[in-house]
Amino acid sequence: MRVKLDLISCRDKGECAISAPHIFSLDTDGKQSLRRDASTPLVTFEVSEKLSQELEEAIIVCPMQAISILEVN
Repeated sequence: MRVKLDLISCRDKGECAISAPHIFSLDTDGKQSLRRDASTPLVTFEVSEKLSQELEEAIIVCPMQAISILEVN
C-alpha cells in the first residue's frame, strides 16, 4: 500500500515511531527520519500489507494527522 507523510504537518512527536517502529523512526536529533531524504514536503512510500496493522495504529495516534493511505486507482 502507498502511504503519504506530510512533513509540513508533522511535528516530530514520535507517536508513529512508537506505534509502528517497522515503518517510522526518529533520527538522533529527534526528527522524523524520513526528513533526511525528502525533496518535497509530501513524502510517499510503499508499506507491505503485513505491516498494515502498525500503519493503521500510526495513523490513529498521529496528533497532527500527517499520515494517510493513498488511494490507488
